[in-house]
Amino acid sequence: PPNHRLRPMTVTLSAIRIYPVKSGRGIDLSEWEVDAFGLRWDRRFMVVDAEGEFITQRTEPILATLQAEVTTIADDSPILRLAANHQPTIDVPLTGPGTTRRSVQVWRSSPDVVDLGEAAATWVTRLLDRPARLVFMDRVGARLANPEYAPDGTPVGFADGYPFLIATEESLVDLNRRLDAPVPMDRFRPNLVLRGASPFEEDTWRRLRIGDLVLDIVKPCARCAVITVDQEEGRSRGKEPLRTLATFRTEARGVIFGQNAVHGGPANVRIGDPVEVLARRDPGEGSAPRI
Repeated sequence: PPNHRLRPMTVTLSAIRIYPVKSGRGIDLSEWEVDAFGLRWDRRFMVVDAEGEFITQRTEPILATLQAEVTTIADDSPILRLAANHQPTIDVPLTGPGTTRRSVQVWRSSPDVVDLGEAAATWVTRLLDRPARLVFMDRVGARLANPEYAPDGTPVGFADGYPFLIATEESLVDLNRRLDAPVPMDRFRPNLVLRGASPFEEDTWRRLRIGDLVLDIVKPCARCAVITVDQEEGRSRGKEPLRTLATFRTEARGVIFGQNAVHGGPANVRIGDPVEVLARRDPGEGSAPRI
């Protein structure tokens, strides 16, 4: 393998993206703040079925077309604005009459969250053509990252596992060289995209500083069929790029693209921020679970 230590690094942050609704469309930002959950408003909302079980693009690829943004209205209270093809745009208050508390299921956790009421439920039901509701995680610590990999008590919103997913442009270029039809980065749904590394160099990183944000890389991201979903159209495109990725990026935990990370505290990030590798893994060391 190439010796990454000998090459001068000029890695920078090239994209910041949040997904307010889990499995919904991403929003590209030029700068953004990091709070206890991760990037502010990232995956704080989620669609659930009638039983309260989470719904994602794995079963409903149309969610890729759900556009959501958090904005404020006259009295400065935040609202969630929802839009999608062939659907009216609606504004959903995050508190007040019509909202209730309930527990929902997301993987192995059942956090206590806010159900955003009937208008939002009707809207997502119409989008999916099946009974669904929309929920909001209002409380830090309602759900925690897997303590096998992340420090105990690490809060996470509705992301699959961890507050941050990091990918590099060079790894995507390497993958696209092997594909008949190249895919865009949005297939992989990263939060932070970096430029200037060597392909898959992120496998070697243990700790990064991006601007004033310090990240601990805790686990490679094992990929699923969502990466086969065209994020513009909201429909699956067959077996690629998962099939090709599996030929050269398979390890014990799955087919790997990108790295999951956790952060130490509040920060701000902006495109162009320099990325400093503060610590690397020893050669041959996997991201073993924490002892």
